[in-house]
Amino acid sequence: MTKQFLEIYEQVTTSDEFKKFTEEHPTYYLAHGFIQLDKNKNISKEWQIGFYSKDHDNLALFQTQPEIKFVGFEDAFKDETIIDKLDVEKIKIDVNKAEELIGGLLATDYSEENPTSYIIILQSEAGKPLYNITVVTASFAMITIQVSAEEGKILSHVKRSILSLKKDDESVVEEKTNEEE
Repeated sequence: MTKQFLEIYEQVTTSDEFKKFTEEHPTYYLAHGFIQLDKNKNISKEWQIGFYSKDHDNLALFQTQPEIKFVGFEDAFKDETIIDKLDVEKIKIDVNKAEELIGGLLATDYSEENPTSYIIILQSEAGKPLYNITVVTASFAMITIQVSAEEGKILSHVKRSILSLKKDDESVVEEKTNEEE
């Protein structure tokens, strides 16, 4: 079972490493949590927690294993002018519940696919927390699924070929929103 984000977040924010960081960098706020799982949903990359600063327009990243440690700054990958603050008070659905939901979706809508890894990002869009989950498959497909971290509903899912990324192709193999289902 995957460790819960809120537990990891609390460990990071109460650590001496984080306290030292915030003294030196007070403008950073919670932006995301990231974890990667293998095909059996075992952790292949432990939680990483990202904090964003509008002033610096970058992310400060903290690893959680083998110890909590500030690992450095990274350019912000974003569509909007700033990254939403992730409000932990709004997170009602844990990552294991999100995994269950996508497992059901994969079994019904993508049963022909064989997952090889799961990339999970917990972030906020338009003030609402959500899990952006990318399932990489043996057939070189990426199935991207958005799950509400407030309501526990699948919001959308789309299947793309990994090969289309190389060509900078925006073609979508299959896309569905919860209104269509």
